[in-house]
Amino acid sequence: MFGMPVICYLFLGGMGAGLCICSSIVALLVPVERYGARLRPRGAAPSVLYAVVPRAYRMLVAPGYLAAAFCVAVGSIMLLVDLGVPNRATLLFQSPTTSLLTVGSFALVALFSLSAVSSVGWGLPSSRFRVGILRKLAAASVAAGAVVAAYTGLLLGGLVAVPLWYGPWVPALFVLSSLSCGVAALLALLCFTGLDAVFASLVEHAVRTDVLLVALEALVCLALLATALSGPYAAAADGAAELLGGSLRDPFVFGFIGAGLACPLALDAVALFMRRRTAALTLAGSAGILAGAFALRYCIVMAGAQVSFVQGVMR
Repeated sequence: MFGMPVICYLFLGGMGAGLCICSSIVALLVPVERYGARLRPRGAAPSVLYAVVPRAYRMLVAPGYLAAAFCVAVGSIMLLVDLGVPNRATLLFQSPTTSLLTVGSFALVALFSLSAVSSVGWGLPSSRFRVGILRKLAAASVAAGAVVAAYTGLLLGGLVAVPLWYGPWVPALFVLSSLSCGVAALLALLCFTGLDAVFASLVEHAVRTDVLLVALEALVCLALLATALSGPYAAAADGAAELLGGSLRDPFVFGFIGAGLACPLALDAVALFMRRRTAALTLAGSAGILAGAFALRYCIVMAGAQVSFVQGVMR
């Protein structure tokens, strides 16, 4: 339990949720008149509006949804691998409850299904989907993505037995990291498809959003460390010490803080100084954020798992 498969799930599940949210927001921001919509008369009934999505939007939104579905699927498989007996997962759907685990499992299935269907709806050059259906799918995807992003953090934050994880800071940190990963993945997709010039305004807004998310991550991480070091539980303080000066120092300081926080901010400062943003700078910033997000989850999981699972060790 809490080995590499769970770490991979926390990373992939969070990134998939964030990318699905970002792709859905882009889809919702597309004006109806830009769909290239056409009318199909149905006898005496009113004409129905079907979506014929322009190529540029298809190349951006459809791969985003497809990548989100892939991340959620692989992450879920990692979670099943960690369970050891995958058929146990079916019990959650056979006898559903209001527990966090059940809600999270249904949210994962919903997010994968919505992402997969949306990737088809946006990927077809001549869609069989109505414009209203595509927009409703996007709105539902935002909701499902938000639940999954929160679930990846609450999975740890609700464990009373691990003082370093317990509380609001780890869930908040993971949600911010998931959203940041989604924006970073969207920016990388824009560069790889050559659409960064076509959607130059979207790139600028996405970079500014990611800078804000990275800054909030830094503040929440500082609050987590301060709470752990000054709190009443020795296990939490020992976990924070492992992150700052123990065996996890290098991946935490150089991986998360360096690559995931400092590097993207520095590259953004360089772009502002140059007064132009190149694809290389954007890709480097996105790579740093994704690497830092994985390092964050690895360090947080290992710091809590290595120290103590006994709550209430007073300082």
